Amino acid sequence: MTKNKPIRMCIGCKRRYLQSQLNRFQVKDKKLIKFSGFGRSFYICDECIEKREKKIFNILKNKLIVEFNDFTEFKEMIANG
Repeated sequence: MTKNKPIRMCIGCKRRYLQSQLNRFQVKDKKLIKFSGFGRSFYICDECIEKREKKIFNILKNKLIVEFNDFTEFKEMIANG
């Protein structure tokens, strides 16, 4: 018998993946960080991080109220997350 594995959706492309295939982030004090294990979070696939940076940037800035000074700062946050 195989166990069901959790499926989650990427906020960028809206595709569904196994949870283990996605990057999990959260917003804390208006900063983007890797999921700390507590609180609300969201998932982003590797493809969206690499190819849809502007879309993710806009989602985070407009809907999640993350403060970025510019796009370069966003890319650093994703890389360091």
